[in-house]
Amino acid sequence: MLRKTPISHHAYGSHGQTGSSEEGVTKLGSFRYKEDLTRNQKIYIAALKGVVDLVFDTLNPATPFTPVFPGSSSPSKTRAVSLSSSKNSAYTYTPEGSAGAQGPMPETMYLDKARLVNLGGEAGELTGLYMMVLLFRQMVFSNPTPATRPQLRKEDTIRVKREVRDIAPVGFGTLLLSSAGVNDGSDDITTHTSKDEERTRVKQDLVLQIARRACDVRGRGKTTDVGVIDNASLPPSMPDASLVSLGQCWADANLLPGSSLSQFLHNRVREAVLDAVVGLAWGGPGSANTASGGYNLLERGESAIRNYKALACAGLGLGAGMEPLHEDICKLAEKIARLALVHLNTHLPMYEQEGFFSSRDL
Repeated sequence: MLRKTPISHHAYGSHGQTGSSEEGVTKLGSFRYKEDLTRNQKIYIAALKGVVDLVFDTLNPATPFTPVFPGSSSPSKTRAVSLSSSKNSAYTYTPEGSAGAQGPMPETMYLDKARLVNLGGEAGELTGLYMMVLLFRQMVFSNPTPATRPQLRKEDTIRVKREVRDIAPVGFGTLLLSSAGVNDGSDDITTHTSKDEERTRVKQDLVLQIARRACDVRGRGKTTDVGVIDNASLPPSMPDASLVSLGQCWADANLLPGSSLSQFLHNRVREAVLDAVVGLAWGGPGSANTASGGYNLLERGESAIRNYKALACAGLGLGAGMEPLHEDICKLAEKIARLALVHLNTHLPMYEQEGFFSSRDL
């Protein structure tokens, strides 16, 4: 596992010290993967990280998965991920003709590929929502004068997020940001043209709606000769053309596969979801999430999920601008945590066997 930054967890205080709650307020600490965990705990956390990575690196669902045996493909197509980095993996799976592939499908997760694809679509949509929220904030605060600095409220952002979901098609994050959908190996020019037209239309619709809401916020509370303007009492109006142009330029530069901003934000969402998944699926240093415990991981995992949700820790410590996505991050993390628990309940004994993972892998 390559992550070097601490992983947030409600059972820890600062730098691996067990956390506590005072006066009903939960303190969210963190632990360091290399320094604070035992071998089996590292395996468990690495497996959770592997499932999260598979979700966020999910490929085009229309692309079939086929087995790739060791030595039958180029190294670039069999690059290991957390759950298949061991030499003991019989084979991995990689999609045919997908230049957007992020890595192979581990054998132990192959039967869950449909679930991974569905969850990957939700992850892509979450990244798309994050980008739309940031675009909205940028439009609101674009070139404000000190005397008219807009006051952005929480309900403004929540409303924009809801309207983006209403306007955009299902899976719009995959449509706009997935490189697998662009580089699918198809020679059908008509299909590519249709997809390009749909992407353009979706971006234009989103930019127009977000610009309109940004204009509402910017115009809120302005004083005129007849008093203070209340935007809620005014009929809908077209947004400022310069603001729409700004948003369209931003969308054309960033809402496309492989853009620096989309990749950066996708990874930020990934890290936030991982922290929540670890909190949901792992009880902390005192828990015995290991095959040697001889119990059903699903039963212990359900208890950990209930406790974690009761503590209301999911989504704590989110990065700037991610606060409106708190509920969405929690929902996705819980789905991934349940999938990971089902998987580990079956395969964790194999992962914990001596020699399955080398010290370098951990």
